Amino acid sequence: MLLKEMTKQMRNLGNVNGQSNWGYKELDNYICKYLEKHGEEVPMTIDLPDGTWMMVVGRWKEKNHYEYYYVIPETREEEKKMWKKFRERFKEGGTQNGFD
Repeated sequence: MLLKEMTKQMRNLGNVNGQSNWGYKELDNYICKYLEKHGEEVPMTIDLPDGTWMMVVGRWKEKNHYEYYYVIPETREEEKKMWKKFRERFKEGGTQNGFD
């Protein structure tokens, strides 16, 4: 999906990375900069009715534009596995991949 579509969905679900006052444009800009700095897939958090959850936001190049996606785990166990994946990437790659 396009970035604008993704950020609308995310904002409708809850606050992203603890920010309640971001408009769609601010969230678009934040995600673009975050991905530029940390890679094509990064961890973020989202505040849902049942608590704060880790999610993954990513993108891939499609012809002359980027397509974006997000993944919110269905269980806390899946969430732990996602965090573990990013911690391992941090240890291996020497880049923080969203952990600063």
